[in-house]
Amino acid sequence: MHIQHILEKIRSEILEGKLNLEHTTYYKLLKKVKYDFFHSDPKNHTHILPTSQMPIDDSFFLNSFGKNHNLPFPEDCPFVRGCIRISSNQQKKDTG
Repeated sequence: MHIQHILEKIRSEILEGKLNLEHTTYYKLLKKVKYDFFHSDPKNHTHILPTSQMPIDDSFFLNSFGKNHNLPFPEDCPFVRGCIRISSNQQKKDTG
């Protein structure tokens, strides 16, 4: 939860031009990505999603179990207890 606050603060400082990074690759990258925050115990933080949502949004997590794909998603394990998803915030263009 603290990580989200720090990341969003730095991101806004950069995108608002307060750090003079407008001509860098990092600035361009920040304009194209979005962050989603997950935690196994999001409590009252409405901007943090429960880790149980991760396999619903991204089937990779279920496919990674291989032969044991019938096992439940381990939403409380240390590896996924607190995660940040980084994805594009831009609409995919129709290539057809």
